[in-house]
Amino acid sequence: MLTTIQLQTATEALTAGALTATATATTATVAAVTAAAAAAAASASVVTGTAATAASSTSNTEIEQLQQALLDKQTQLYALETACLRESERQLELEDSVIAWQDKYDRLYESHKRVQKVNQTLEDKMLKLVDRNTNERAQLTSDVATLSVRLAQANFNIAKLQREIVSTIFNELYIYIYSSRYSFLKYLMILSNSTRKS
Repeated sequence: MLTTIQLQTATEALTAGALTATATATTATVAAVTAAAAAAAASASVVTGTAATAASSTSNTEIEQLQQALLDKQTQLYALETACLRESERQLELEDSVIAWQDKYDRLYESHKRVQKVNQTLEDKMLKLVDRNTNERAQLTSDVATLSVRLAQANFNIAKLQREIVSTIFNELYIYIYSSRYSFLKYLMILSNSTRKS
């Protein structure tokens, strides 16, 4: 793909080539006119002196005009060559600048790819941690539910045992008190009988 500078340089080069060809053609024309003037001067010796002088002055005027046109074309050619050289130098500077910016872009792109890869790795690790934490949370929730059921069962068993213990103690105390009372009454009766006998 041609850049604008390359197209402009190519256009100027073509223009410079055309001007060079024009200058060459003009030089050839001047040479032809000079030869024609020489031939006219040779044939003018045959013609009268007045006619020869008029033809010679006309040829000299044409030669001067052609030489002036040649100088103008050469001046334009030099100006175009100078502009072409300046644009070539500018094109080199721009190419260096483009290379520098391309290098910066390549480095930035590589850095971006590395950062993107690191981000992807971190994202994968984070997703794994989230999955693991979700599984651990579900397991802990299940364990808490199981332990809650066991705790409720243990509390029920403890309350039942406490009731049984209280009931057993109450029964034993009742039996003990009843038996003690019976023994005491029996003892009183024996004591009473013994006092009567005496």
